[in-house]
Amino acid sequence: MTSYEIFKHWKQGDDLNNCLENNKGDSKKAIAEWADDLEGCAIDLRRMLEIFKDKEFKILQADTHYIAVDGDKEALEKCVAEGLINKEEFEDEEDEEKCDCEDCCCDKENK
Repeated sequence: MTSYEIFKHWKQGDDLNNCLENNKGDSKKAIAEWADDLEGCAIDLRRMLEIFKDKEFKILQADTHYIAVDGDKEALEKCVAEGLINKEEFEDEEDEEKCDCEDCCCDKENK
């Protein structure tokens, strides 16, 4: 199964703290760096919209730390290639239950 995910901003306090550390505690420089980071995120999201302009696009799930999207496969793959979204591959639960490996790591009994 394939999942396409947007990952642009994790936790605002953590992100700002990283900027503060990068700038040796200088608050104004930290805010400036953080603003630059956020502008970069906005540029990426606008580029993604350009790619999907006349194509199908849907937000499947938007939680605190997870945003899943779907849509036109060619556009999704272009976004992945440009680093705008992440592509995650994982096994379906049905496939996991059929596991027959000797050293199974899926916490299921070998079938």
